[in-house]
Amino acid sequence: MLRKKELLELPLLIPEVRGIGARAELLDIDGEKVIHIDVVDDGEMLVRYFANHDRSRWLSYGKSNGWSQMGFESAIDWELSHGEFYYDYGGYRFYRVTSTPQFDQTSATVMDYFPDCNYWVPSPERRITSWEQECREMKREQHITNRHTRIANLMDRVPAIPDGFTEWLTYDVFPDDFLYTKKTGAKTQYVCTACGKEGARKMKARIGQETACPRCGKTVKVRSLTRTYKPQKAHVVLMQNMNLPRNKNDLLYGITDMKGYVVRQMTVECRALKGEKDFVITEDLRAVVRAGERWGNVYYGEYDNGSPESQSFYDRNPYNRRWRNSYLYPDNLKEVLPTAGMEHSGLDILARENVLINVDFFIIQYERHEWIEYIIKAKLYRLAQDITNGSFWGNDRFIHYGHNLQQCLNLDSNGVNRMKQTNGGIATLAWLSAEKRTGKKITQESIEYFTENDIFPDNGIGMSLMEKLGSPNKMANYLKRQQAVTGYAASTVLQTWNDYMDMCRRLKKQTDNEMIYKPKDVRAAHDECLALLKREDAGKRANEVRSKFPEAEHNLCQMADKYDFTDGKYTIIVPRTIEDIVVEGSVLGHCIDRTDVYFDRIQNKTSMLAFLRKADKPDVPWYTLEIEPGGTIRQKRTVGNTQKDTDIKAFTPFLRDWQKHVLRKMNEDDKALARASKEARLEEYGQLRQKNTLVRNGLLRGQLLADVLEADLMEAM
Repeated sequence: MLRKKELLELPLLIPEVRGIGARAELLDIDGEKVIHIDVVDDGEMLVRYFANHDRSRWLSYGKSNGWSQMGFESAIDWELSHGEFYYDYGGYRFYRVTSTPQFDQTSATVMDYFPDCNYWVPSPERRITSWEQECREMKREQHITNRHTRIANLMDRVPAIPDGFTEWLTYDVFPDDFLYTKKTGAKTQYVCTACGKEGARKMKARIGQETACPRCGKTVKVRSLTRTYKPQKAHVVLMQNMNLPRNKNDLLYGITDMKGYVVRQMTVECRALKGEKDFVITEDLRAVVRAGERWGNVYYGEYDNGSPESQSFYDRNPYNRRWRNSYLYPDNLKEVLPTAGMEHSGLDILARENVLINVDFFIIQYERHEWIEYIIKAKLYRLAQDITNGSFWGNDRFIHYGHNLQQCLNLDSNGVNRMKQTNGGIATLAWLSAEKRTGKKITQESIEYFTENDIFPDNGIGMSLMEKLGSPNKMANYLKRQQAVTGYAASTVLQTWNDYMDMCRRLKKQTDNEMIYKPKDVRAAHDECLALLKREDAGKRANEVRSKFPEAEHNLCQMADKYDFTDGKYTIIVPRTIEDIVVEGSVLGHCIDRTDVYFDRIQNKTSMLAFLRKADKPDVPWYTLEIEPGGTIRQKRTVGNTQKDTDIKAFTPFLRDWQKHVLRKMNEDDKALARASKEARLEEYGQLRQKNTLVRNGLLRGQLLADVLEADLMEAM
């Protein structure tokens, strides 16, 4: 095709029609047939269009838009609408169709040039559009094919699994052997997986305990011969050197390869058989990295149970595969780590010691945190594991940049020795740092208790309790006693105490009195305060809320018409007053009446509250909904902050109808609020995950709060 400048110099084709018309001609350019179409509005050029059918290429030139890859109709619509598109769908802009150009007698030229058309009653512009669509589909298919081929060629360069890999799995990752037993009269029939021998003799072998094999003497775990056991499962990582193809812009492209390495994430299942172990290895994903670098392309396995030999890889993630805390194969690291520039990182030590770490995160973050070497070589494996696997990687609250271990930990020699003696983790380091900072001695017993229960000195609730009691040791002793009295976990005791103190302040109790802030039974004291608050006048709490959030009640009334809805079986009612919300929370026993969080969201229009009730009992509280301006339902909760699967299944179709009702009533302001609400929700979930916030009470206790909230989320379609 001619250069653009030469194409523009071609004479303008004036169609013999009024208004917006089009005229076509065929050009012979370097022996190729090219069609040239000019679209004119009352003699003034709008669009010039050039297409080469054989090469599947076209160009458009608009009076205002200039040169572009726009299709024939899009280029015309763009010029007629002055670039104002009326709809954006997934990045594709659809412009206002103001007029269809009328071809003159040269329409036959267009029809002959584009003979393949999918329309029964074709028109010149439809012929062009149909051809453009076919070209796009062909290019898309070719692009996908080329991509698959390129990735497949790269994956063919990945080395085979080393010979010692299975032996490492057998003795290091899955070291346990088993004695399968069955009582037959006075004797016990047995089969040992370690030596493969079997027999029967009098012996004491209790299921689940360890014993010695009667034949080989190896320590084995006892299992029942009549039961079926699930295979053992572990995540492992294999790092290997490999040759990588050079970039096409490289002068040595096609002549020689470049060095690199691959990080392979695998899942291994192990079944113990007679005298051997059977492994099923699934490779989930691979990271291919250039030598000396720590960031490369990641490729994901496309099959659910694909072995390393049969798995197909692609650079998309259809199965939500992730890097996991894994064991790292150690035998080839002397060759691989220098390629990665990590021969002094200590990663080989963690591999030999079978420390579970997220290998990919370690590699990516190592360049900015080379101090991890001091920690690993000091045999502080638990600390290295916490740093690599937890949210502390890159967080300098307790770890500091330095040139030796003492500088990194920011402890004195006594603190460093205590870390080494106990193989202390991040929680131990945090409490030793607090001891150095405050000068208050903390016994090793207290530190171990805090570590076991994942309690940190910068925990807001823990700090409040510690300030009241006077020392970390007193706090540890108090929490232990409360665990014995209440049966709660330590974290639940802390949360209960915090809720209790909040209620004490609302009841204007003397919170600096030891009898108040240090109850003998924190659960009983909490329940007593809760009962007192429930007996308070709802109007008093409502007035308190109004003073803090003066616009909340107005916002409720403003949105009522949009959210109120019924289908005769269920009904959704928006509360008109703060008292309505207080009563609802008190009756159902959840927290909407006792916390300011939801009123703050109503004030800022981030989310609203609504009542889901049965249509024949509209005055009886049933479920409380937290909803976003766009109709997305964040939470559905009934008595005791719970929900029933049978209820959810029954009223979900009604909620979908309600969401459609809301979407129909939305205006531009509502859409803006919905977008802001979604962003706030995603940010909140991210913060909850970063802090590893757990549900403290109820049936969901111990689960990640963000996971619970996401599971309850019901987005508007």
